[in-house]
Amino acid sequence: MARRIVVRCQSHSIPGTPVQRKDAMANLICQHEWNRNSNQDDFFTCLGRYDAENVKCYFLLDSGSVGSHTPDVTLYKWDGKRFEPKQVYPAVARYLEHIPFGGEGTGQGLSDEEYLSKYGRKEFEGMVLQRSEQEQRRRVAGDCTAKVETLQQDVETL
Repeated sequence: MARRIVVRCQSHSIPGTPVQRKDAMANLICQHEWNRNSNQDDFFTCLGRYDAENVKCYFLLDSGSVGSHTPDVTLYKWDGKRFEPKQVYPAVARYLEHIPFGGEGTGQGLSDEEYLSKYGRKEFEGMVLQRSEQEQRRRVAGDCTAKVETLQQDVETL
């Protein structure tokens, strides 16, 4: 049976160092669902800067036959200790329809022109807005990281 697991969390709630967080979350999801660690048969991707501090992230884990068209979808919120089941809202279901199950055919995304042609002006403008907001969050997170590193260096010199 094909399963699609979506997890929403804050990056700092994921165990491990920032570099380890993606693999840690994949293993946490698989342990929760199937009592096993993630493996090469799982398609795992994320949206958000899991390697930054205090950033909202979404993880998607697909398990089952690649190309499945009707996977069971489960949504959780991770609070740092447990997975809290959430309702899969229609907007989430619609968004997931645009992501092929198991990553099939995701080697290259659509160009802006292709996206506009395929999904229309309203969806395209929403995507551009999300892209802009994400870039702004990256800049802010980068600025904060640089300031913390500077402060740490200043403290070390004292």
